[in-house]
Amino acid sequence: MAEERSGPDSVDLPPQERLRLYALAEETAHIGHWRLAVKSGDLYWSDQVYRIHGYEPRSFVPTVERAVQAYHPDDQQIVREHLQHFLTTKEGFRFELRLLRADGEIRRVAAQGFCELDDQGDVSAMLGVIQDVTERRRAEKALGESEQRFHDFADIASDWFWEMDEQLRIIYISQRWSQITGLEPSILLGRTQRELVKDPEAPEARAHLEDLEGKRAFKDFCYEYVDRLGKGHHWQLNGKPIHDARGNFMGYRGTGTDITAEIESRRAAKAAKEQAEFANRAKTDFLANMSHEIRTPLNGVLGMLGLLLDTELSEEQHRYAMVSRTSGEQLLHLINDILDFSKIESGRIELEIASFDLASAIDSVAELLSQQAMTKTLDLGAFVAPEVPARLRGDLGRIRQVLINLADNAIKFTENGGVALSVTQEGSAEAGSGIKLLFEVTDSGPGIAPSEIDKLFKRFSLLDSSTTRRHGGSGLGLAICRELVELMGGEIGVESDLGQGSRFWFRIPLEVDATSGTDSALKLAATKASQVKALIVEPLPTSRGILKRQLTTMGASVALARDPGEISTLLSQAQQEGQGFTSVIVSESVAEAERNALVSEVEAVKQNGRPQLVYTGQEPGLNMSKARELGFDEYLLKPIRPGSLLDCLLRDSCAPCLPHRRVLSPTGGNKIPNAEARARVLIAEDNQVNAMLTQTILTQAGHYADCVGDGREVLEALERRPYDIVLM
Repeated sequence: MAEERSGPDSVDLPPQERLRLYALAEETAHIGHWRLAVKSGDLYWSDQVYRIHGYEPRSFVPTVERAVQAYHPDDQQIVREHLQHFLTTKEGFRFELRLLRADGEIRRVAAQGFCELDDQGDVSAMLGVIQDVTERRRAEKALGESEQRFHDFADIASDWFWEMDEQLRIIYISQRWSQITGLEPSILLGRTQRELVKDPEAPEARAHLEDLEGKRAFKDFCYEYVDRLGKGHHWQLNGKPIHDARGNFMGYRGTGTDITAEIESRRAAKAAKEQAEFANRAKTDFLANMSHEIRTPLNGVLGMLGLLLDTELSEEQHRYAMVSRTSGEQLLHLINDILDFSKIESGRIELEIASFDLASAIDSVAELLSQQAMTKTLDLGAFVAPEVPARLRGDLGRIRQVLINLADNAIKFTENGGVALSVTQEGSAEAGSGIKLLFEVTDSGPGIAPSEIDKLFKRFSLLDSSTTRRHGGSGLGLAICRELVELMGGEIGVESDLGQGSRFWFRIPLEVDATSGTDSALKLAATKASQVKALIVEPLPTSRGILKRQLTTMGASVALARDPGEISTLLSQAQQEGQGFTSVIVSESVAEAERNALVSEVEAVKQNGRPQLVYTGQEPGLNMSKARELGFDEYLLKPIRPGSLLDCLLRDSCAPCLPHRRVLSPTGGNKIPNAEARARVLIAEDNQVNAMLTQTILTQAGHYADCVGDGREVLEALERRPYDIVLM
């Protein structure tokens, strides 16, 4: 036997690990600990004590009075008496009482206290533990009831004895049968089993009758007998054939047991289970409905806060409104998670298959998240491989939901660097056939320990780290992503390590839209990309990698300069080789002084080869005027669309076949349409806040808007006046 390790060779865990294991043990055992300093009255609760009381850990500072009032009103005096006795006698205490949780549920808890004495022998502190024993007591009660039920069944199911003759007629039945069933023996004597069995043609009854007629022993045959009053009796029989000394068949002897109570108990349990399942479905439906009802007014609150932020506010008012909107958006995100979770739980979530343009969808996701990334000064890029077909068929809404969730998490937990979205195709594709696409969200965040990865896609699971606790969350987002991806017939996963960033991915099958070609407009335009020789000056690795990937996959020549110091060498080398750059793409991340020097150097080369100077950035208000002021010929807004990139670099040759690039007005504000372009809109909305919000947005955009409350009013309004659009 191996010797037990001890002394200096034994394994000693770090204090932080011991605390973590101790907290985990408390949570697993539903035990929390507390300490009350007698002189100061300060009360400390461990996290598990808060959870036992139904609160989030450290959500408030506990006091003795609040702790006492948490118990059932009928038990509070008992608690006070125990505490007083404890202080007076310095003797520990132990009790088990009812606790009234924050959600109103009554739980059974066991509490135990000890005293901590100072050097003079006085009580300096009270120490103790509290444990939720509700489930244990329920289990003990159920076990006791089960044992009692067993004894009851044994009492009422004491066997009786019976005999049949060679004609298989019942000729004897013991008195115990009458005592148990309350029936007279005369209703059985002289009758056969075929006459007594309720349904002799049932498979089990037929097999039993065949055993009887074949003079074979049988065991545990159960059947139902219905008496004259219509009451059913369930009996279980065992029997063996008997023979005389010569071996002649004489009939049967056996025992019988009344199992009516057991059968009825099973039926009751089945009915209770069905009722519980019905109640669970009702609960899920209620949760879904309530989530929807909460979301409707919350959307109104967020919309009104958005309108408020567009008005003239003091700096303090603007800060308050921004905090309110951010908090509301977090609440809305949580409610949306709950709504999706409830739909998944009830099996009511369905896919909406339709044709869509994936490249545009990825660009829109990147644009949606660009403001969030810019606020944290993070680099954000998106890439769709040119071989991905122009139009696909699938549920774009669910694909966007998964992508936004993954990218939003990546931005949320990344403090420096960037986040990249990419889509590539696995295998070839033809119109009307299926393909598999790989979606990836890569970040330069803190990474995830391998031991924590298994928790990521589980419901209500949050990683145990200070970063996760700081950002919060319901623990549902990634679980919902997994459910949606699997619903679409795909798979999802993550690759990460501490300090190395993370790569979340999911792979789903999609159909190529048979009504369109497999080549996208971008792919067709990219045939001219071989004319492009671009020099990229981008310090940020995410944008640099995305730009290079976009251009090289379309056939362009690309050179990279991480800083302006490399530019002179690259420009000179290209000129000497007689293949000057057609474009020089410069990021806003380049320092102003270095950028000015770069522009001057390229201007000098322009006289010979005229490379195009392109400025890239994501600051608000970036436009052509701003780019020209900085000395550039063109500009591109980040995250850069592949179509906008080629449109810029091949302005004359392929602009007609590419999507329009995004252009912001110099002021960044909305342009009021002229009278001919103004629409008359009828809004049908029964929520007054949402109706006011929609009407205000349309009016500020220069359109005419009227509001009605229901469908009947819509029809009446249409009779009075023609409308261009009806929003219902």
